[in-house]
Amino acid sequence: QDRRHADLPWLLISMAAAIVVLVAFMVLPGWDAISHLLLLDRTTPNRAKIGLGLASFVIVPLIISYLDAARMRGSLTVSLLSAVLFGGSQVAIAFALLAWEPQTLNAAPFWQLYVVLGTLAVFFLARGYAGLAALAFLILTGMGSATVNPVYVGVYDLRETDVAKTVISMDATEDYAWVGIGDRLTTAVLLESGVQAYNGFQGAPSQEMWDQIDPDGEYEFEWNRLAGISWTPGQGDPVVTNPYPDAILATFDACDDFAQENVDYVLSDVVDITSDCLVPEKSFEVASGVLTIYEVTAPTAVPAG
Repeated sequence: QDRRHADLPWLLISMAAAIVVLVAFMVLPGWDAISHLLLLDRTTPNRAKIGLGLASFVIVPLIISYLDAARMRGSLTVSLLSAVLFGGSQVAIAFALLAWEPQTLNAAPFWQLYVVLGTLAVFFLARGYAGLAALAFLILTGMGSATVNPVYVGVYDLRETDVAKTVISMDATEDYAWVGIGDRLTTAVLLESGVQAYNGFQGAPSQEMWDQIDPDGEYEFEWNRLAGISWTPGQGDPVVTNPYPDAILATFDACDDFAQENVDYVLSDVVDITSDCLVPEKSFEVASGVLTIYEVTAPTAVPAG
């Protein structure tokens, strides 16, 4: 077959281009305008690494399919060079960690075996031995996740705590809307309880929710991003900020129109929270302090005269 007239593997080419763009976003300075155009500035380099991981699950099968369809495999020289470059990069990273952050390397006592398995996977893939490459990668990922995978280690079930049981029982009678104020624990309790809450991590912003919080779109740049949403006490309309690029922090005033129209209860770990529109319902002692459930009520009327 004349390869000059063969169709180009556009899907494979586009995936390679996407990976190059993600890597450039993480390591190259000075291209803010381009990253803004591609919406990459709505996330962080650490979260972009997740994109690289997902891209690898797509591009590897595409490479295997392309080599198989073309009845070709990488030359022994190219395959060895690819494997050596990968293995060498991992060894270089290990020595850098050993010099500057040895505690990080101590967390991976079998890193040498990981390097060997990864190098073999790259070599077998380049040579077109998909089965052997998959086997090496399977062993590598299994070893790497065995000590942290929740299937083996388990996850603490907050639904078994007294505060979560109370939240669930209250919500069983009617679908209330909640806001968690304070540290991550309030958000975790509300999410695991399965109630409707304005906290949590958004993969994409809900237009309906943010129309309630920010009806004029004043803070669209701050909330229109991949980020976790939390709340802190404040005065007046919600003010939205980004303490970190992947974090959304909004102020909450129970007497404000947003709270009065949309929120029924507040779960807070803030000890000195005060408001004419919050009535404490019940408090719970936890390892980190005290969690209190408040009901959002109408503003207290000021007597005339």
